[in-house]
Amino acid sequence: MAQETSYSIDEIIKELMKLDRLRYLEILKESDEPLASYEITKKVLISEGVKEESIDNKLLRSKNPPINTRLKTMQDMDVLANEDGKYSVDIAGLLFLHARKKLSESREILEKHRTFFETHNFRDIPVEFRWQIYKLMQTEMIVNVYDFIENVQENLKKVKRKIYLLTEYLHSIPDEVIQKIQEGEIDIAILYQSCNPPRIEREDERELFDKLTRNPREGIEFRFLPLRQRLPVYISRIDEQWALFALSATSSEIIDRNQAFCGSNIEFVTWCRDLLYHLWWEKDVMVLEI
Repeated sequence: MAQETSYSIDEIIKELMKLDRLRYLEILKESDEPLASYEITKKVLISEGVKEESIDNKLLRSKNPPINTRLKTMQDMDVLANEDGKYSVDIAGLLFLHARKKLSESREILEKHRTFFETHNFRDIPVEFRWQIYKLMQTEMIVNVYDFIENVQENLKKVKRKIYLLTEYLHSIPDEVIQKIQEGEIDIAILYQSCNPPRIEREDERELFDKLTRNPREGIEFRFLPLRQRLPVYISRIDEQWALFALSATSSEIIDRNQAFCGSNIEFVTWCRDLLYHLWWEKDVMVLEI
């Protein structure tokens, strides 16, 4: 059992950010079994370009002491576990590697879509969801409103169980889908964002709302989210299979349907679900009794 570490989290992070420590972690993560310090030293030498056949005991004895000392320090930090003189990655090390991977992916997303994040109101997303930006990794970027509408409509037609919408504008639900909702074949949950809830101002929206609520039942859920402290966010989610996510543009402060992320990657779809649920239960949300 690991002993309680006397190191602070800042000291542990500082230690692990050193390149050679990261190398030890990666070596152990990729190994199928725990490794002795000499085995880790050998793999380090090979990674540095030393030919395996030229690595003898004399070379290992000369190179191993400092590596062994660092491994023991990482063990004291609960980053590595040591059983019978062989090291493996402990829970703190696994969490660090996971966080580092996600940070790397988030940075890649930011670099790839830098213009988008500079021109859209990403800060309107709750902070606990912002740090999960890496979940946009396996998505496709829609770049015009026609593809946006087509993607939503085509995927709405594939629904088998339930539609989830976070929107500031009710539109573009195919008639065949509305009919299935009215007949109770599929369910729908809508979180409608507006400045003056529960008012629906546009005529086309009121017409669609009337169609959706014509046959009152438990499978139709409708809530209003007041827009007071933030700008709208858009999410369309179909079952557990597909989702689309859009933000308001900083220039117009309205949802930008010319740029959006969409896809069927489970991490992305789950992220959209959790964000919608988070807003669904906000204290100021008004529940419409249907």
